[in-house]
Amino acid sequence: MVEHEAKADDDAKVKKARRLGIAVMAFAAGLFVFAAVWNAGAFQSHWKRKNPLINPIRVVAVKDGALTLESGRVLRPAGIVRAVDVSSSSFDQALRVATFQGVVVTRDLGDGRALLLAEPKFYNWCGTSQRDLGWMGSCYQMPLSEAMVFLNYAVIDAAQQGLTARERWRIEGASTLTRSWEDGPVPLSSRGDSFRYEASSRYFDPAQYDDVLAAVWREAPVE
Repeated sequence: MVEHEAKADDDAKVKKARRLGIAVMAFAAGLFVFAAVWNAGAFQSHWKRKNPLINPIRVVAVKDGALTLESGRVLRPAGIVRAVDVSSSSFDQALRVATFQGVVVTRDLGDGRALLLAEPKFYNWCGTSQRDLGWMGSCYQMPLSEAMVFLNYAVIDAAQQGLTARERWRIEGASTLTRSWEDGPVPLSSRGDSFRYEASSRYFDPAQYDDVLAAVWREAPVE
């Protein structure tokens, strides 16, 4: 009787060990599959880029609203001035974030001011959908002066000279698209490398921006 009970105990231990071994192997296999999928990029964060900048110049420093480019030039975004409720440090930080991927000089006014293109990031603050796992947000190519107005960090400087009627119209028009920003400047992400994502950022699609302004504000002036 004792021998029979001992054998039953041994069998139970063997079965328990077998189940444990199977569980460990299943867990290890699961980790292997997850690692393989992760390395393939399925769960890694990514940014959508619809209109990447072409040959951007890196911005190496921002101070008092002026951008120091890798080439050594120091330029200020033309046509704008810092908003009164935005501190100098917050304005510089916003410029750093907006120009993190560099800038393209579209027109140099020759006096330290220029019209620039940037490609800021807008993080997906609403969360990541299951259909697009790993989406951190989107990058939008934007004219920098208009973007700073749109994001409520700057306003148009009416006293500035040298802008064409159309350039002034574009910067002024950016303020008509800021109605959703009622609480001041658009906040930065906790990591400080992007702005909060909003679909309305797509208004700055280079192929559509003028049409949007004409639809919500007024027609472009005749040069």
